Amino acid sequence: MSDAAHSERSRESFRIVFIGSEALLSRRPLEALICRCEVVGIVACRGGKRGRGRTSRWRRLLRPLRRAMGRRTLASIARKHGIDFLEMSAQDDAETARWIAARRPDLGCVSAISRLLPASIFEIPAHGFINLHPSLLPKFRGPFPLLWHFLTFERRGGVTVHAVDAGEDTGAVFARRALDIEVGETIDRLTDRLASLGAGLLVEVVSEIAAGCATATPQPEGPAPPRARRLRRREQPVDWEGWPIEHLFHVLRGLHGWTLPPPKWAWLFRWEVRAFERGRCDLPPRSIGRDARGRFAAHAEGKIRLKRSLRFPLPRI
Repeated sequence: MSDAAHSERSRESFRIVFIGSEALLSRRPLEALICRCEVVGIVACRGGKRGRGRTSRWRRLLRPLRRAMGRRTLASIARKHGIDFLEMSAQDDAETARWIAARRPDLGCVSAISRLLPASIFEIPAHGFINLHPSLLPKFRGPFPLLWHFLTFERRGGVTVHAVDAGEDTGAVFARRALDIEVGETIDRLTDRLASLGAGLLVEVVSEIAAGCATATPQPEGPAPPRARRLRRREQPVDWEGWPIEHLFHVLRGLHGWTLPPPKWAWLFRWEVRAFERGRCDLPPRSIGRDARGRFAAHAEGKIRLKRSLRFPLPRI
């Protein structure tokens, strides 16, 4: 048997367990792996302190609606491809470890989960676990990297595939891939681009590990970069008076008007951030005004144009 044929046969028999969430950054990489690799188990992570509490009950109640709307979930992907499926929470680590071990995986893959895996899980496969992280590590380690890309006006983003260890996104890096972030790009569009970029990169790294030719580089030592943390409930990270108008526009448009004063009838309407213009504005920063061209949010350097739109748009007939 030739070396190429032997390598292809090894990849076909290389068993993978995938742990993810319902986010696009989980679903799209998973579907790419299923097309190219042997995925023997899918685990939906319900991390958090509540475990199978209130959040999970709401998810279970909404499942029929999601199915009726045709929304893909990890469970529906598992059913479609006949792959074993498990729901886990922070209280189910021992059960999850037994379930994963029973599938005899050679490698585990993780993407878009908000908790750290214990060693009892990530040490099960012979090749350990690898994680797809939506930033260029070591920048923006933590559970909310995309949020902090916007808040810090970071114009360079990307994805990293790294080994899972006991730290938070600190494992050795197998590969990175970068992209440029446009001013005014929304978080939905950025997520879509990162999901596609990450899916291809994850498949490449898995193929290299299966073929025995993957190499990983330890992350640089030294002071840890600022963590991409969850914001506290009453925290106001947007600086209306200190940030340039371009930075503020990028955050407001990218995060769909987050931190803007709500419009009248906020349960029905939301602000759509359209553009910004430099010039004189006599209103205090963050206040909502209206002129001949429509509504705007005031800034010391000009105006950020807004449009009031339906929060739940009507379907087109």
